[in-house]
This record gives sequence, structure tokens and C-alpha cells, in this order.
Amino acid sequence: MVVEALGRTKHKLKICGKGSQKQEIEQIIQKNNYQNIALEGYQENLSEYYRNAKALIVPSKVKEMNGLVNFEAMSYGTPIITTKKGELKEINEFQTFFHNKETLLETISDYEDNKDFKKLSQKAYRLYNQKYTKEEHLNKLKKIYRQNN
Repeated sequence: MVVEALGRTKHKLKICGKGSQKQEIEQIIQKNNYQNIALEGYQENLSEYYRNAKALIVPSKVKEMNGLVNFEAMSYGTPIITTKKGELKEINEFQTFFHNKETLLETISDYEDNKDFKKLSQKAYRLYNQKYTKEEHLNKLKKIYRQNN
């Protein structure tokens, strides 16, 4: 869905990772001659991708837990655009969700039109530091252990 939605736009899309859909995505890119989409493959270090991204798109189709990728992106000040599947909706306090190609493009357009994009980036970074650092998780675990002893 993301490839087809962004393939016909001027937006650059970099897809990192490997998975069962790689061949299908390659075929879509080649068939439609999408020049703005790059398959980057597995990357050991995503720091530069997060630093240079306007947003992280998480197109989950199934309910899943909060993946590490979400927290990593936020730690670099990269806002998240995601579906409302599973726990993803819990960390996305920006309310930047999409349901289909059209709403994804609307959300991206809203990001572009947002003159306060830097504030969104700062909010992602601040939210990460307030709720999702290792220290915060350890503090929450300690609190749970104390309550149960």
C-alpha cells in the first residue's frame, strides 16, 4: 500500500529491512518504474536514516506490539505515521494515522503543509525522553516489583 501510494508522488521512500514481501515490492517498483523508491535492504545501523527522515511510516496490517523501530525513530526526533493496529496507536500521540492510500497521502500532505514540522520533531524527541528511555522502563519495572512485594 505504501509503495503504490508514494510511488506516484515526488516523495522519496527508503525501505530498510528484509522480509517476505521484498520480491513483491521489487516487482511493483520495476513494473511501475518508481524512481523515488529505494530498497535499502537490511541495515545494521539506522541512525542516518532516522536523522534524515521527515517521518517513519509503519504500515502494520496486523496487531503487534510496539516495535523497537518506533522508539528508535522518536529518539532521533522522527515523528511516526502508522496504522491503528495493536499497540502502535498507544505510542503515536501525534494522531498521525492512516487507513489506506488516500489517508496516507493526506497525512503526508499535512506534514508538508505544517509550518511547525520542527515542533513535531521536537515533540517526538521529548515524548521519547519522557516515556520511553531505558531508564523510564527500568523505573516502571522497579515500581511494579515494589508493588508486588
